[in-house]
Amino acid sequence: MQSLAQPTLRFKGFDNDWSCNSLGNIANVSKLAGFEYTKYIKYENAGKIIALRALNIKKNKLDLSDVKYIDRSDFSKLSRSKLYKNDLMFTYIGTIGEVALIDQDDKYYLAPNVSRIRFDNKDCIPEFAIQYFSRDKFVKSEIKKFIS
Repeated sequence: MQSLAQPTLRFKGFDNDWSCNSLGNIANVSKLAGFEYTKYIKYENAGKIIALRALNIKKNKLDLSDVKYIDRSDFSKLSRSKLYKNDLMFTYIGTIGEVALIDQDDKYYLAPNVSRIRFDNKDCIPEFAIQYFSRDKFVKSEIKKFIS
């Protein structure tokens, strides 16, 4: 990701507080390999625990109109795919760069083709990050170069 210039000072008292950092230094980023995931998952049409797929993330929100449930899956093998409130979801297959924040604990698990970004909240506020990742400037400079 390219480095951003320090923003123009607009308010007194907010100088020298801005710093640039790489995503890996302020967040844990995870994605699942399909074979690893599908070995332990059983999709169902009803239940309580939702497997979030790329098609469930649209326009900075969760789209739960077409979901698969995984209540009878082996959760002991899926610990790194459990999602928590304020995890940021980022699609990397299909429509690349769609983002959404998880709104509650104990309801969602990460499915293949979506990455999870979990911020260290002292370094980045998730609501700020979703705004940053959805900006036209970010999409044009970072996402477009990966789309063929």
